[in-house]
Amino acid sequence: MMNKHSAEREQLNGIGVSPGIACGKAFLHISGFPEYKEEVITEKSIPLEIEKVKRAFEQTSHDMEQIKAQAAESENIDLTGVLDAQILIVADPEFKNQVIDKIESLHYSAIFAFTSSVNDNIELLSRSKDPYMREMIADIETVSNHILKHLLGERHKELTGFVEPAILFASYFNPGEILEMPNLNVSGFVTERGGPTSHMGLFAKSLGIPAVVAVKANLKQIPSGSKIIIDGSKGTVIINPGDEEWEEYQKISHERREARFKRFQKIHELPSATRDSHHVDIMANLDLPTSLDEILAHEGVGIGLYRTEFLYLKRANFPSEDDQTKVYYDIAKKFAPQNVILRTFDLGGDKLTDYFKSEFEINPALGWRAIRFSLDVAPIFEVQLRAMLKASTLKNVSIMLPLITTLDEVQKSKEILERIKNDLRQEKAPFDENIKFGIMIETPAAVFIADALAREVDFFSIGTNDLTQYTLAVDRNNKRVAKHFQALHPAVLHSIKKTVESAHKAGKTVGICGEIAGDPLATKLLVGLGVDSLSMNPASIPVVKGVLPKIDFEEALKFAERVLSMASEKEITEILIKDFKESNLNNSANKKGELRNA
Repeated sequence: MMNKHSAEREQLNGIGVSPGIACGKAFLHISGFPEYKEEVITEKSIPLEIEKVKRAFEQTSHDMEQIKAQAAESENIDLTGVLDAQILIVADPEFKNQVIDKIESLHYSAIFAFTSSVNDNIELLSRSKDPYMREMIADIETVSNHILKHLLGERHKELTGFVEPAILFASYFNPGEILEMPNLNVSGFVTERGGPTSHMGLFAKSLGIPAVVAVKANLKQIPSGSKIIIDGSKGTVIINPGDEEWEEYQKISHERREARFKRFQKIHELPSATRDSHHVDIMANLDLPTSLDEILAHEGVGIGLYRTEFLYLKRANFPSEDDQTKVYYDIAKKFAPQNVILRTFDLGGDKLTDYFKSEFEINPALGWRAIRFSLDVAPIFEVQLRAMLKASTLKNVSIMLPLITTLDEVQKSKEILERIKNDLRQEKAPFDENIKFGIMIETPAAVFIADALAREVDFFSIGTNDLTQYTLAVDRNNKRVAKHFQALHPAVLHSIKKTVESAHKAGKTVGICGEIAGDPLATKLLVGLGVDSLSMNPASIPVVKGVLPKIDFEEALKFAERVLSMASEKEITEILIKDFKESNLNNSANKKGELRNA
């Protein structure tokens, strides 16, 4: 039995859902769904309270889409499937109508009508003997907490970072909270609820965070700051370990982390070139700082895609010019002299409802997003461009625009950029006069006008994730149609080839920054298609750099021609696998994803 004031060693047992050893200080995170006292309103107030409920549900739907977009970066379809299920809860008309009925018939306030409805549903599900039904409680609480925050007029209250490695304790954690953990110095987490197939385990495993769930104890009794060791493989939680045990587990944790990092050491000694000396830049995609940044910088890896929208997603308001300048300059300085490509905000209406009263978009991917948003909301765009220019003094920063579909979008953006350059000159603010300006090729429209676009910019970067989605009319985050999302589809590969030809004809470079760039199975094909750089999840860099020197460029050109003559994704995949084995490339490529969040 746990004693809140005891400093004696104690071991708790639960279910290990994400393997690994984690050591840190205990921190209790309050979770669950609250209860509110009954509050009755007047007849006159009913329409206003109903409107609050409708707006809160709408805003939460947007919130969940935003979290889903963040989870999609993990390239794990199961994670987005979990979030799809939670989005369906928000969209369920019976859920919303249950709340509205209480407001209309019982004259309850919006908050009390909502919280009492949620608690009624939770109580009903908790009585079920079906584990799947009980598992739904966490989903309902996750969604309901989002809705409640909007009813209360609050922005999202997120976890904050920790100075020392922390082990978080709670009843449960929602997906958004788990996705934040790698950036907050959280070593692992423990919960009272959950099971071997729980969503928490799915998210934790994807992010490489050791986790233990279903611990039979009142975790609120654990003193904050206590030393904690968790073993996510065995499902054990050790509270107040002895000095010898603490040091032993820290040593094990350190050795495992060092083993994961080891593959990154001296990767600069691996040539970024084929066997016959054809150079291909191998770069990293980044958004938030990770524990790999210092090693990547030390090993001379550049940044082929820096997603700046995460600056907004983690704040309650738009970042100021000074804030942005500091972030951009710091990343440029860390990776200098290697190139750092800063992509302007790839934000959409589904992420901006707290600032713009935009209409709900059924399909945000086809809506008000990326460059469309930036050009429509010029002051925000101009602040970002000013910050990027001011951060370019080390002469290793490039600017890139997302989701281009027209020549006009590029030309208007260039006009704004030139005007800002003139303003900075008048202010005597230093910046790189020769800063490179590029665009992402993510739509069939951009592919078809690539010749004209290449004359306007310094470089292309092909975003194969969105290019595949728009070319094949497949929502890559929709589990039901995921099987139709084929990055090796002939139409996608021909689009890449045409884009490369357009860029090279104009004397411009072209890279790839989609998921396929980090797939060693596709490296030979992409080299043969003529791309100049591959930018990927940092975990894939050692793998791809191990494969590249074994490839002969002239042979890769012929191989790509052969692949382009094929008519199906199945046929292409088969020949890639066959060639990969026959060329002995598989001996250079260890299992992908081994270094995720090392």
